[in-house]
Amino acid sequence: MSRMGVIPIHASKHVDSGLDEIIDALDIRALAKALYYGLSWDESADTYARTGGLAGIANSSSPATSLIPIQAAMRRCILNDNGVVQYYLDPTSSYNRLERTPDIIGTDDAGVGYKVSDAVVVTGVDDAGAVYKVSDVGMFTAAESVYVGKYVHNTTDDTYALITAKDSNDVLSISGDIMDIGEGFKIGVLSAPVAEYVGHYVHNTTDDTYAMITAKDDDATLSIASDIMANGKNFEICTAILNGDDGQVMVQIPKFYYHYAYSGTTHTWEISLYPLAGFSIHPAFVKNNEIVDCRYIGAYEGILYDNSRTAYTNGLRLEAGSTDFTAATKTIHRDVESNPFSLLEVGDKLVVAGATDGGNNQTVTVATIGDASITVTEVIVERQNDANVTIETEKDFVNDKLSSVSSKALINYGTRANFRALAASRGTGWRQQDYDLISAIQLLYLIEYADWNSQSMIGNGLTDWLSATWTAWNGSNPIENAGNSNSDGNATANNSAGSGNTGSYMSYRGIENFFGHIRKGVDGFNVNANVPYVCNNDSDFADDTVTNYIALGVVMVNANGYVVTLGQTDRGFLPASIGGSSSTYICDYYSQSTGWRVATIGGYVHDGVDAGVACWFLSASSGIRYRRIGGRLAF
Repeated sequence: MSRMGVIPIHASKHVDSGLDEIIDALDIRALAKALYYGLSWDESADTYARTGGLAGIANSSSPATSLIPIQAAMRRCILNDNGVVQYYLDPTSSYNRLERTPDIIGTDDAGVGYKVSDAVVVTGVDDAGAVYKVSDVGMFTAAESVYVGKYVHNTTDDTYALITAKDSNDVLSISGDIMDIGEGFKIGVLSAPVAEYVGHYVHNTTDDTYAMITAKDDDATLSIASDIMANGKNFEICTAILNGDDGQVMVQIPKFYYHYAYSGTTHTWEISLYPLAGFSIHPAFVKNNEIVDCRYIGAYEGILYDNSRTAYTNGLRLEAGSTDFTAATKTIHRDVESNPFSLLEVGDKLVVAGATDGGNNQTVTVATIGDASITVTEVIVERQNDANVTIETEKDFVNDKLSSVSSKALINYGTRANFRALAASRGTGWRQQDYDLISAIQLLYLIEYADWNSQSMIGNGLTDWLSATWTAWNGSNPIENAGNSNSDGNATANNSAGSGNTGSYMSYRGIENFFGHIRKGVDGFNVNANVPYVCNNDSDFADDTVTNYIALGVVMVNANGYVVTLGQTDRGFLPASIGGSSSTYICDYYSQSTGWRVATIGGYVHDGVDAGVACWFLSASSGIRYRRIGGRLAF
């Protein structure tokens, strides 16, 4: 029977309660058409035809959200280390929680660099000690709105309670019984507990700029990561915590079913939220031999959590190059690159090696940052123009963790196995992004846009730098911190600022830099002599082996170039021939080599039109470490 002929009885629990009424009113074939949607691609003619619920919809554009329910359900969330969603993020701005808008609002009254300031409204001493009250005769003469919704900070005990009402000019009601007679207190916009600020973003609503809050200095001042505030600028404190304190920032993808067919020269892919006849659960959702309702992929490229510091850190790997060590000021300066240290932060740990004077070969702690210079806390030895010095982020591939948090520079320079270990250190169920998950996202993109040219559909992303510019900038290290797409929320977005300019990125439905910036390793995918093998059990992930892996029954083309045709497999999109271009057929570049190979995807900063959602690089050996390669977290 045709897959459109019936909806299996066992699927009824997945269908809305009103479906019986719909069935009575509609022909079953029309109903099935509304429940699935997809795409046919003739790889000979390079033509597309939408199918199912998308039939008749124009190609090369995203349809109405109501027509693509699986893609529309992709959303950013905060996931704890047990794999439990803590909360969802606002669909239009990841700076805020879903349905929780900012309630801490003020105006900067100092204009201090890298600070946001708003003076304390009231400073007093409790003169009554009443239960669930703060009292001070004649102190609360302003309107109720000045107090209600703010915190009172008991500065004697360092405790906090929310102000719920103004009883009189002498008394306020509070949510906790924290005050006693004679104890001091402060009330102000910034007098809340540290947790209400650190890890949140401050939004300069006058200029529409954002900066992460790094510390609460006192009840009138917060430290911020970027110098965005000025005297008289209005601000609000955003409600989401994107620094990892609440969990990892991930994109949730709902379980879906799919159908694949190949006839003549035409591939057909169709998807559904329901187990229609002829459809199977997509392999991405058969994780570790169990069916899961959702998969999660990092909203950002992989960040390193430094276990020894209990802090997230920034990625860097500078190759051997001329370096100056100034002992008197404890300054390290690079002579080769213009901006090698610009993404570092105070407290980052760096390993210096290759120095002529062995005293400089040590782990150093960043004290201050400049574009080409840092100062460190450790003693260093005077030496100028030391030609063979390497500098890289301190990493412990056994105990550190792969992460997805905002406002940090991506971790780089590790093998695929290293990134596998970092991801597994986060806990049971965590891994780096895997082949089946990548294939699911590629499929969702393709069906949404009906066009393989993802750079034309979404934008070039961070692929728009010249190679020489990148090398001169920071030695081909990550250029951007994670989080450029925060203002876009779950939307697909792009900014390509051009070579030598910062700020470029792309995001596909909340997945920032799915392609571009640096290439990311893909696990559960081994290649030997152009034969692909896959696995979706993370306990079996390993390099250079077929043990516990499945052969896909295809052989990929043994030449490099733009892909024209695909292997006839229902499990992913694998090159069968080349000879196309950046604007025809698959539109993305494919690189391969003989022997055992590991997988990376997406493209580099300078790859230009070579990059895209289907840009496979299968030419690296398992031992490769490269400053242009990183990872991405998945669950």
